[in-house]
Amino acid sequence: MRDRMNVYFPPALLKEIADLADRKGLSRSAIVEAAVASFLSPDGADRREAAFTRRLDRLSRQVTRLPCVRSIGPLTSQAEHQKLSPKR
Repeated sequence: MRDRMNVYFPPALLKEIADLADRKGLSRSAIVEAAVASFLSPDGADRREAAFTRRLDRLSRQVTRLPCVRSIGPLTSQAEHQKLSPKR
């Protein structure tokens, strides 16, 4: 047996749900049920964290490949570092 639940979505999100349901040949309820089940699944958090980690790693690699980042070098030069370090 299923319990009924009324939810409200912004029009743009509801359109995306309806479009996906049409493409997959499923009901809008089935799409929302699958999305909620995926969000609440115990490994859902692990999958989201892994996706974020992969994305951050990819962004880090892209940033290090930028020519301007390679040409900037360290934030302080050797001379500036010597000026800032305490005298012994």
